[in-house]
Order: sequence, then C-alpha cells, then structure tokens
Amino acid sequence: MAQLETFASYFSRLITFQDFLWIGFIWLIGFLLRKRVAKALGVSTKRYLLIALAFAGVIGFSLRFWNATGTLSTFWLFAPEVWAAGIHINANLVLNICLYIPPALLLILARKSWWKSAIVFAALSFVAETIQQYARIGQGDVVDLLANFLGASFGIGLGLLLRRLFPRLAVKENG
Repeated sequence: MAQLETFASYFSRLITFQDFLWIGFIWLIGFLLRKRVAKALGVSTKRYLLIALAFAGVIGFSLRFWNATGTLSTFWLFAPEVWAAGIHINANLVLNICLYIPPALLLILARKSWWKSAIVFAALSFVAETIQQYARIGQGDVVDLLANFLGASFGIGLGLLLRRLFPRLAVKENG
C-alpha cells in the first residue's frame, strides 16, 4: 500500500493545472487543423480528435517549458551520468510507458503501418528528450527513451490484437 501512495503522491505533484492548460492549448492547435490532418491521415474527424488529444498529452507532459532546470552540458545520449543511473521501476518509468500507449493504439486502429508508427514514436521520444535537454526543461534520459518506446510497442501490439479481434474498430474511415 505504501508503494501505491508513493505513485499517487508523485502523480498529484506531477500533474498541475498548468499542464492541463498546456495540453489544452496543444490540442486546440490540433483541433484547428482537424480537417486537413484528418484527411491526410485518412480517418474521420472524430477519430483524429482522439489521436490529437493523445499526442497533445505526450507533447504536453514531455515539454514543460516552464520547468527550466536542465543541467547537462554533454549531449544526453553520450553523458555517462545518464547511463550510470540504471533502470529503476518507479512512477516516472510507469508514466513514460503509459504516456505512449494511447497514441500508438489509436494510430494502429486508424490502420496505420505498425513499423512506420514504431519509427514515428522512436523519433518523437528522441526529439522530446533532446528538446528537454537543450531547452533546459529537464534532462534527456535513456531510460525515458526506452520506456516511451516500450509503451509505444505495447500500444502497437494491443492495437494489432484489437484490429484482429474486432475488425470493425479498425475500419478505415473518410470524412
């Protein structure tokens, strides 16, 4: 039970009203571009808005520009202190895994290629970690990169399973 309280206190400290405003602002941009992007993705506007919300969450929680505390002077991927930390199962790891499951699942249900989606999520995670370091809004972290990709992989796998079990969920839509 103490572990659950640790996770609960971490998430309550992590998620603020400012985060919701930031995610809402990112989603608003996606909303304004909804027709153009939904058409480009080949999905309905409703399905696109869910995808946009999932991506707004990923970007919103990854890029918190008001938390400028980064300290690394070496590129994060080559910094020995980043590698020396090791992998510890904690709330941050769980959050990084869970953050990438919904957008990956939704893209796969939108009939997107699983391997192209995997590349997109690996690149998105790499870019987010790099921006965190150079914008000094955190520290690029190999564990976060791996956790993000693990979450995306889980979402892709779940999406492929759901597409096979419930083909109507994955019908390619237009409009």
